[in-house]
Amino acid sequence: MNENYDNINRRIFLKSLGAAGLGSVLASGKVKGSPNEPNAPAKSQGSKFPQVPRRKLGKTGVNVPCLSLGCNRLDNQIILRNALKWGINYWDTANSYVGGESELNIGKLLSKSPELRKELFIVSKASGAWKARTPEAVVAEVQKRLETSLKRMNTSYIDMYYGVHGLSDPAQLTDELKQWVTKAK
Repeated sequence: MNENYDNINRRIFLKSLGAAGLGSVLASGKVKGSPNEPNAPAKSQGSKFPQVPRRKLGKTGVNVPCLSLGCNRLDNQIILRNALKWGINYWDTANSYVGGESELNIGKLLSKSPELRKELFIVSKASGAWKARTPEAVVAEVQKRLETSLKRMNTSYIDMYYGVHGLSDPAQLTDELKQWVTKAK
């Protein structure tokens, strides 16, 4: 084997990975099936880009793309806009991703184009809130992180919020936290 691996860098790796993933999505979109099939690709409304197939999210009845955009390393507006072109509107982030830059970049996009918020399904998390020592402090930390996320993303709501993200002990799911969840809905 005489291949040179010394010249590969993060950008080349991510481009290759993205091309492979996108290729598999495009290939699956070309498979013909019944037009009533739930996994059939969404009808493109004049888009020049193929759209990622959509599926129902559990019992919610909400249709989301079969691929989501994980924003753990996201600090790029171009990626956000291009994801939307392909129909990837399920964005998963957290208040801690890229030191908060992930949510700030979503917020920049929404401040420039507020009409896009209706198209997005945003998921965020209260990562690390369990470090607080008392049940009351955990609730206060989850609330604080939610408010921070809403402000950063320039939105008044998050479609799905994991306030119990990283829960390691079921005893941490206290009555105080359950009451907070009921109010936060």
